[in-house]
Amino acid sequence: DQALESYIAQNQDNQELLNVIGDDSSFLPSSLEIKVTDPYLIESIVEKVKTMDIEGLISETSLKKNQNVIDQLRKINRLVSWANISLSFIFIIIALLIIFNTIRITIFTRREEIEIMQLVGATDWYIRWPFIVEGMIYGIVGAVLAFIVTLLGYWFIISNISNKYFSIDVTAATSGAGLFNIWLVVELFALQILLGMLVGGLSSYLSTRRHLRI
Repeated sequence: DQALESYIAQNQDNQELLNVIGDDSSFLPSSLEIKVTDPYLIESIVEKVKTMDIEGLISETSLKKNQNVIDQLRKINRLVSWANISLSFIFIIIALLIIFNTIRITIFTRREEIEIMQLVGATDWYIRWPFIVEGMIYGIVGAVLAFIVTLLGYWFIISNISNKYFSIDVTAATSGAGLFNIWLVVELFALQILLGMLVGGLSSYLSTRRHLRI
């Protein structure tokens, strides 16, 4: 019955394919669908399932006929992973440069205040810390904006692409048991905030070391 429902949902725009089976669920063979979280575990899971089938209930698996597709998806996954890492480093460098120059300009505009603070005996770190905190605030704001863009982009992909081409239920994909649960959202947000603070603080520190003569 579940196979029939899935077949009808996937071919609802093709009446000819629907007419082939009608409402006869026995037309479709009994099957078991197993979803993996790691595409590199597919072969080992198939072998394990075959080993567990001591009664010989499994006549065939879809691994062999889909092996080429699996290999191609793995290649794409590796390419996307490396592209993500490269882009992340590029954006981090850009963020460092932007905050570096922003703090540099701030130092130049406040040079008279800095000179007065030095004259009254302010320590080096007492003068540096406000600039470092300012850079960390820039990093946090940037991280929040990036987090919002990430969520909107993910929702757009799931609702417009995955639902159309891969028959992924948006409600299930965004639920606790789906592709994007609340804990993953919290972890992603915390990671981006920490990275933003680190990038902002480091860039500000380097800027004060370079342009703040104390």
